[in-house]
Amino acid sequence: MRPTTTAGFRTESQILSFITAEPDDVHERQLRALSDLDEASASFAMQVLQTELDRMHTLNKKYASQSQYRRKYLKLMRHLNHLHGVLPPTMFLKGLVCESKHPVAGGGFADVWIGRLNDSQRVCIKVLRFFLQGSDRETLLKALSKEVLLWRQLRHPNILPFLGVNTELFSPSFCIISPWMSNGDAISYARNVSLDLSTKLKHSMQIAQGLIYLHGLDPPVVHGDIKGANILISDTNTCCLADFGLSMLDTQSLNPANTATVQGSLRWLAPEFINPTSWPQAQGSLTSRDIYAFGCTVFELLNWSSTILTP
Repeated sequence: MRPTTTAGFRTESQILSFITAEPDDVHERQLRALSDLDEASASFAMQVLQTELDRMHTLNKKYASQSQYRRKYLKLMRHLNHLHGVLPPTMFLKGLVCESKHPVAGGGFADVWIGRLNDSQRVCIKVLRFFLQGSDRETLLKALSKEVLLWRQLRHPNILPFLGVNTELFSPSFCIISPWMSNGDAISYARNVSLDLSTKLKHSMQIAQGLIYLHGLDPPVVHGDIKGANILISDTNTCCLADFGLSMLDTQSLNPANTATVQGSLRWLAPEFINPTSWPQAQGSLTSRDIYAFGCTVFELLNWSSTILTP
């Protein structure tokens, strides 16, 4: 008999039985029940869902049922993350040390340090700055946890691998861990290394392959901030899409006027997202914003600069 509430969940099979009780999309009853979980139970449920998603990827079966359950599991994980602020426990990394004495780069809300994982792999440590207080701090933490939860599900040669998170090394700051890319971003690399046209076109194709993968997922993933600075070059001279802070799941056709969709780097943003009232007919999938930004990024790669891109 399938459980009708979350009470008494003790095993993985009980959770999966409850989740699969509804054959199609997530039922409102399931969302209400998961909302009643305590933090420990929510964390356990997140791990069960993550394990199932990993199993699907390993089996690599392209059945309709897999797509159906992948969509459902992602929705439940986002729901649990939003309500309880939890991530799958296996995302949290131990054995992390910092090697750089100072940040090597920084953005609006985070600094980047060089580290090493388990005394072997060199890694990038993205450390959240904790100058924010109260609700602003909680909002940023939720945004970061949403970013890593989505990033964790992505696996492709042209997507920067996600390794995990850490809350101890720079406590109380939140750290996101990824492989260290010594060649830097695509534009800096193009400036420092004299690239011929064929290599630039090869890099453009690699970026396109990464986007094809993201947009081909069910539901599609919109990167939201494609530009040269967010494309990193691996030791094997491979382009990897990075910085998924503005990424979102494109679950429906949306109006560009929606305030949730107008973030991003201005020079790479499609006109209908900059000034929606001037483009009232421009409604459709959010994946289109990545395509416009991709065109601008190819222009960057060919010219080594974004200075002549104008909104």
